[in-house]
Amino acid sequence: MFNTTNLRYKILILLFILPFGLLAQPEKDNQIDGVVAVIGTAMILQSEVEEQYEEYIKNGKPVNGNTRCDVFETLLFNKLLLSQAEEDSLYPGEAQISEEIERRLRYFIQQFGSIEKLEEFYEKSVEEIKIEFQDPIEEQLMIQTLQQQITGSVEVSPGEIREYFQNIPSDSLPEISAQFEIAQIVRKP
Repeated sequence: MFNTTNLRYKILILLFILPFGLLAQPEKDNQIDGVVAVIGTAMILQSEVEEQYEEYIKNGKPVNGNTRCDVFETLLFNKLLLSQAEEDSLYPGEAQISEEIERRLRYFIQQFGSIEKLEEFYEKSVEEIKIEFQDPIEEQLMIQTLQQQITGSVEVSPGEIREYFQNIPSDSLPEISAQFEIAQIVRKP
């Protein structure tokens, strides 16, 4: 079953190793593709980070100097959850995977307008697209199952949240300075 001590241990190791991995990034010109992190048996390649970063930009999300690091952190966290899900044997059934693939294909067909336009966009047949979606969807379903196990029984009321934030010492809260913008129109008589 789910072992929180083991997951905490992995998160602590991840948080300790993450800064060293970010500092030791090789120059892009000298690298074709390389492993930037290993979580359990899963590797994260530089190309994966770049693909996710490009996807992030394509989705119109705001980009700043830390965006690539945020994308990398998200990949690390997902691989950590996937590793734990594999350890806990949270594999989805073939029927569940097939159902999710069909659901997503229906959505894409609706967005593109027809199966032919979808195949033209991906430059693959529907069967090839289904095969390509198989592994990522299986991984997503495993991660979702693990997240549901972790947070499924958590119930927090608004009062508990309010109490938690009221109990934080005021010297621990960040100072946010107030900003004002004043404009004045002056008209001389």
